[in-house]
Amino acid sequence: MSVDAILADARRVAESLMTDACVVSRGGGGSVFNPDTGQYEDTATPVYEGKCRLQSVRAQAANPDSGEAVFTVERVELQLPFGTTFHVGDVAEFTASQFSPDMVGLEYRVTGLGRKSQATSQRLNVEVLS
Repeated sequence: MSVDAILADARRVAESLMTDACVVSRGGGGSVFNPDTGQYEDTATPVYEGKCRLQSVRAQAANPDSGEAVFTVERVELQLPFGTTFHVGDVAEFTASQFSPDMVGLEYRVTGLGRKSQATSQRLNVEVLS
């Protein structure tokens, strides 16, 4: 069996585990008033909409001190089907989750692209926004 065939099979398996859905947008960070509708509208442009999966990279979060503030740092990875180009700063919003419905509406910002050869999925480092 060729590497191409093995990789194609592995990508199908990886996608079969993506039971959540999200929209990834680029260029947002603000809103613009639309005088026709009288509403503020997001300036972000969707670059991907479809299946995804969120995974914690570490089983246990760290709780460092910064001055008098204590905060939690947890490495989280957003997994998407292979083939779409993403950028640091893109924002993913969960729109559905088969097994964790409380994730719907949560937003994550891409902080790292995690590139590698022979990838079975796009694995993006993300941070929680909401």
